[in-house]
Amino acid sequence: MKKNLFFAALLFLNTIVFSQGSWLQKTSLPGNGRHSAFAFAIGSKGYIGCGQTATSTYVNDFWEYEPNEDIWTQKANYTGGARYSPSSFTIDSIAYVCLGFTGQCQNDVWSYSPQTNTWTQKNNFPGSARYGAFSFSIGNKGYIGMGSIGGPPFLTDFWEYNSINDAWIQKTSYNTNVGRIHGTGVSMNNKGYAGLGTDDGNGHFVSDFYEYNPLTNAWTQKANYPYARGGASAFVLSNCAYVGTGLDNDLLYNNNLWKYDPTIDSWISIANLGTTKRNAGIGFAIGNKGYMGFGAGTNSNYMNDLWEYSISGTSIIETSEQNIANVSIDLVNKSILLTMNGNFQKASFKIYNIAGQLLTNEKINNSIQTINISHFAKGTYIYIVNGKDNQSKTDKFIIH
Repeated sequence: MKKNLFFAALLFLNTIVFSQGSWLQKTSLPGNGRHSAFAFAIGSKGYIGCGQTATSTYVNDFWEYEPNEDIWTQKANYTGGARYSPSSFTIDSIAYVCLGFTGQCQNDVWSYSPQTNTWTQKNNFPGSARYGAFSFSIGNKGYIGMGSIGGPPFLTDFWEYNSINDAWIQKTSYNTNVGRIHGTGVSMNNKGYAGLGTDDGNGHFVSDFYEYNPLTNAWTQKANYPYARGGASAFVLSNCAYVGTGLDNDLLYNNNLWKYDPTIDSWISIANLGTTKRNAGIGFAIGNKGYMGFGAGTNSNYMNDLWEYSISGTSIIETSEQNIANVSIDLVNKSILLTMNGNFQKASFKIYNIAGQLLTNEKINNSIQTINISHFAKGTYIYIVNGKDNQSKTDKFIIH
């Protein structure tokens, strides 16, 4: 019975932890630095095109990235023309790029075949012409939502594209109350996920995050992103979303990133993207690697760099709650540093495996104490700090 209560309590955990991962800078794009470009991956290649350069010029050049050789190759220009903030998604081995701003909002749709390096015009998007919409694909369907017609109020509608009959149909709106521009969308496990962005014209960014189920045509609110953010980049690895960079409500550029695990509905901090903070960059994944880059930085610094993310790596992870203790888990040295924030007398520190077996039961003898976990195998573990006055703190950590 105690084990059942223990795991029932774990269902309510929604704290923030820091996870492993590392970034490696790759070859920069030979073309112009830019922000608000479109990007996607098909097979073993990544692609980027369009966007706005530092001279406030819209461009339509289009490039392919080969990760094994770490080289860029220019491909056929985007036939729809130069534009800012278009949307894109992929279905099977075909990409779809649509909408965007050319001096006015657009509603055209084009497909790209990497096999023939050609663009083909499809049926126009039937909703309002727009830019800054989020997008993702699920199976043989593509999805577009929200965006701007040129200023606030921003749009709330959400649309599904069927690649088989080249037709669009309107679906349940993401948010019927407040529109959104420059949000972030991804898909995993046959579900769509979207959120963040700005909901007015005054730089008011939001942190909400929702899951879309195409079978029920319904949105379900999930754990908020840790910070309000607009113009964030994203990719998906191992059925987890990696989201970060962008602007915050202080209009500051960011380079921090977070991983969303839908199985526990929690956000986990990962290693920062390089040292340069940016907004409106790009993201895509190839195999077991994620890629981010480009975007606008401070002082009108428009970037053309590309960074590769690997899940393997080492870093220190910490929990965000500090009412009882600060728990720092060092995966390099396989130890836990426990710093008690109050009276440590009669406190204890316990570690369980995912099956509920007690592995460690330490009495806290000092306000700062180190716990050895070098003998632990790879897996998921849960710790509990018990303090005075029935205070407790519980969270999980993962050894990769």
